[in-house]
Amino acid sequence: MGLPVYVCMLLSKCVAKCVCVLLFAAPAWAQWFTSITASSSATSCVINWNSAAATEGRVKYGATTSYGTVTPFETAYNTSHSATINGLSSGTTYHFAVIGRDATPLSLTSKDHTCTTTTADTAHSVNLSWGASTTSGVTYNLYRSETSGTSYALVASALTALTYTDTTVPSGTTYYYVVTAFDNGTESTYSNEATAAVP
Repeated sequence: MGLPVYVCMLLSKCVAKCVCVLLFAAPAWAQWFTSITASSSATSCVINWNSAAATEGRVKYGATTSYGTVTPFETAYNTSHSATINGLSSGTTYHFAVIGRDATPLSLTSKDHTCTTTTADTAHSVNLSWGASTTSGVTYNLYRSETSGTSYALVASALTALTYTDTTVPSGTTYYYVVTAFDNGTESTYSNEATAAVP
């Protein structure tokens, strides 16, 4: 079934004039818009949907069901649609509805849907420092593990300073650090372990 059809009928009392009347009622939005999905990042929502007939699509959206903002119409008639909404606030729920219009141009709007942006990760870091080796001219290797006493992975090597800032630490994890000294191809045993709990 195509989009609702309008026809013109002559009015018996109005010579040479006609009025457009609806031949059959517009179907419910559910017959036209299917597979409506929303995926999000911290600042954007990507809306995808299908339409039963080829239409130009757009999305209206906002913090409430009053919406307030619309994306531009697509520039081609398709049955598969996608719209990206940028510039959103993180950790926020947005309401949206998809709109389709044909060449008539008859326009139909879906029911309300929501998209919640993700929460932006807060940058974390761990500042480390250690004492100098008794051997001069050595460099240092820094290791990290999520398990105390084992499974250390190299974080940084050939360090000459006695400090290091680890900026590759996701939140919600406790890390265990050790340092070794490296000199002329020989690496020392691990240092005492330092613990850092990242909030």
